[in-house]
Amino acid sequence: MSRRYTVRRSLAAAALVPLALTSLSACGGDDTKATDASSSSSSSASTPEESSSPSAEAPAEAPAEGSDVDPAEFTALMKASFDQVTTAHATLTSKVMGGAMNGEGDVDYSTDPPAAAMTMTGDLFGDQDVESRIIDGILYLKLGSMTKGKFAKLDLSDPNNPLGGQFADSMDPKSALENLGGAIEKVTYVGEEDLAGGTARHYTAAVNTKKLLEGFGQDLPATGMPASLPYDVWFDSEGRFQQLKVDLGQAGSTLTTLSDYGKDVSIEAPPASEVTEDSPFNQAG
Repeated sequence: MSRRYTVRRSLAAAALVPLALTSLSACGGDDTKATDASSSSSSSASTPEESSSPSAEAPAEAPAEGSDVDPAEFTALMKASFDQVTTAHATLTSKVMGGAMNGEGDVDYSTDPPAAAMTMTGDLFGDQDVESRIIDGILYLKLGSMTKGKFAKLDLSDPNNPLGGQFADSMDPKSALENLGGAIEKVTYVGEEDLAGGTARHYTAAVNTKKLLEGFGQDLPATGMPASLPYDVWFDSEGRFQQLKVDLGQAGSTLTTLSDYGKDVSIEAPPASEVTEDSPFNQAG
């Protein structure tokens, strides 16, 4: 495996952490939200009205603009921001080490663990478009010719996950939030801003790059990554997560958003005939 691919894989891990957080952070939250996990590996979501229940608690009073926020409180705020969300539409835009990736898909928090499906276009993974699905803790990845038009099946609980060591931890919400929280050095409340037609509360967190990547089993690349990553997070007027922007310095940036809360979604595992046990990452060079 070439050094350039290894470095890009580390950067890809940093770029995909926001997607992991937004797609799976609801797991382990309010038990009344989750339904029994389906052994048939499928997800079918609830109606839009459920996402804006009148019993939902209003967001707490915002801090003073420019004031510091305790990192533990911010981590708890991130986790709580998903408590009102059953389903949502997700978008991802990443520019990493000269590569680019744009993704669109849906997430379903009403299952336990949550499910997600996204189609990504770009060259972040060897100039291959990517179709991904997360069902019952299994990640299915279709990487064009790299997987011969089929989905590679990756068990996120497997410590030998070929995406890199403990990268699977980034797809586990408890580990992801713990690793992120442990890497946060400082949080500042920026203030209220207009975003997507409404008012959003904007926070910025300084995240220690080395600690973040170590938490996900990745090494810090020798060049291209700043020592601290700014995580800019926006919550909507109901306290729901809305947008996350991460500046990776010279290495690039990533932007993740949620919208269309409570939309009807249907996320299913691909049929067995479209799944391969071969890993495309063993072929990288």
